[in-house]
Amino acid sequence: VDYGTVEECKLEDMRKDLFMTEVPVQCFPIQLYNIQPVGDKWEQSVLDFLHSTVVDQTLDVVITSSLMDTGENMSRGYSGKLTTRAGLDIGHLLVRNGYARDSEGN
Repeated sequence: VDYGTVEECKLEDMRKDLFMTEVPVQCFPIQLYNIQPVGDKWEQSVLDFLHSTVVDQTLDVVITSSLMDTGENMSRGYSGKLTTRAGLDIGHLLVRNGYARDSEGN
């Protein structure tokens, strides 16, 4: 899984051969449904919190709609809700912690 992290590594630690080439690439960009950053963009501390909350976790994903390329703030992909197996809605968690706002005001 590619989490989009950037890390420095030594050349000798890099793989020389491709693996799992028989498995099609699957990447589904998703924007949290009705969740927006508090300011103009996501703060690094919020992204770090989100990363520590969802990485290596089993999440349920419900796609709410397909996004269209409408400008610099939207990209192609999907809008959806992420929920932990315990039932915790990640978008609501961000809003409750003051890291995000509900774009519908709920």
